[in-house]
Amino acid sequence: EGDPVIFTVTVTNNGPDTDNGIQVSDALPAGLTLTGSTPSQGGYAGGVWTVGTLTNGASATLTLNAQVDAGTGGSTLTNTATITAASLSDPVPGNNAANASVTVQVPPSADLAVNKTVDNSTPNEGDPVIYTVTVNKNGQDTDNCIKVCDALPAG
Repeated sequence: EGDPVIFTVTVTNNGPDTDNGIQVSDALPAGLTLTGSTPSQGGYAGGVWTVGTLTNGASATLTLNAQVDAGTGGSTLTNTATITAASLSDPVPGNNAANASVTVQVPPSADLAVNKTVDNSTPNEGDPVIYTVTVNKNGQDTDNCIKVCDALPAG
């Protein structure tokens, strides 16, 4: 959660002719927020990449920068790009869509608890007092950097 994700979409004209008016639909799924886009040609707005013209054998790329939204831990987010417009009919329509998925990890949590006890809560002046501080880990994840500060009162 909160991590950046980069998707790269490549559209290629496999021919045999030059095609005009090419558009690719690629709106990010819920759980991802678009932070930037860079098309190698054309423009990207509102989830649609207007590629324009590609000659036979030519390719264009679109880079989408996104951030993983909070609350998505444990889910798989699938981004789909689909060619939605072209001036010529496609003899192989089966390759006009592609998916890429990211699996969002659940953020670690240690669930620490601290307890403090004293051996004598009513000592006489000059008597030793022993404080015991106990830290318990109740969560399933490991925390390797635990620091406990215990400020003693004056006197």
